[in-house]
Parts: sequence; structure tokens; C-alpha cells
Amino acid sequence: HSPLPQEFVNPGPAPRAVRRELGLDDAVPLVGFVANSFHPDKAPLDFVVAAETVTRAAPAARFCLVGHGPLEAAIRARIAAGGLGARFHLTGFRTDMLQIMASFDLVALTSVAREASSTVLKQAGALGVPVVATNLGGTCEVVDDGRTGLLVPPGDVPAIARAIETLLKDRARAAAMGAAGKEKVLREFTAAAIAERTE
Repeated sequence: HSPLPQEFVNPGPAPRAVRRELGLDDAVPLVGFVANSFHPDKAPLDFVVAAETVTRAAPAARFCLVGHGPLEAAIRARIAAGGLGARFHLTGFRTDMLQIMASFDLVALTSVAREASSTVLKQAGALGVPVVATNLGGTCEVVDDGRTGLLVPPGDVPAIARAIETLLKDRARAAAMGAAGKEKVLREFTAAAIAERTE
């Protein structure tokens, strides 16, 4: 596994500044998707399609995609076709990942191929943000299904939507998963922890 970026190791209270940038109150549920590239392997369109279902069950929810790449035009078109423009925020490529992750209530990883050891999941975990992720590659080693987040089959958009809805509706369960995820990530995935295991 690649280690958690050092700035996420015991960062203290991280500012939720991105919410102010997006004009969102702290009470508004914000579900995030983060990828270096909007590539078919990451299936960002699955996230958008799942959001169409989630909005019917959780009308207050908002969604944020962080990154850029070859599917960006298709993503914008699907958001527009679904009439979800007011619910979605696309930030483009960002380097302030600590502030980005701290602003989310939930992080979704919808990859369908080549997901080895997700840095995004570790970043979310370190900040106590619960996750919904497709069970692919090393993801099940980062996320304990039902304890630190929810795992769903790759490409199963209805399952992604149900998992997101579950954690948005049960905020106490989501908070407990976030706390368990933080403990796991800081115990197992810092550079120091990985070096100790390797030695």
C-alpha cells in the first residue's frame, strides 16, 4: 500500500473552507468524488447517475466532483440532462486536498478497474469522513465493510446509490464509521506504520 500523505497524519481540525467557496452551509450534506483524472476506470458517470437516485431520497444533498479529464464534457452533459445543475459542483483540479476532504460529509469511490491502493480513501479516513466504495483491488484492505464504510460491487449503480442514501439518512452510523476509519488509517497506513511492518 502507498502511505497516507504526511499532511493528513494528525492534522488537527481541518478547515471546511471549500464549503464557503461553494456557498454551502455546514448543515447541507455534501458527497464528494475525487480523482486525478475523470477516466473511465474511475467511473465518474456512475457517481452522477447514482446521484440522480439519491436526490429523490435525500433532496437536501449536494455533490462535488474534484478533478478533470477526458470524461468532463460527458459528466457536465449528464448533469444537465438530469436537471441536477444546482446540486452539483465541479471544482476542477485541486491541490488543497486537506481542505477538500474536510468539507465532505461522505466520499464515494466508484472505480470499475485498476484500483490498487486508493489514496483518496486513506485521505477521507484520516479525517473521519465515511466512505462508499466499489469492492475492487486493494479497496477491501483499506475499507472494512460495515465498520469503516460500505463496499458495493463495481459498476452496480443502484447499490452505490443505496449505500450513499443509507449513510446520509443515518448520520450517527456514518459518524461511527468515520471514527473507525480514522483509527484504522492512522494505525495501518501512515508511512511510519508501513515502514515498521516492512522491517
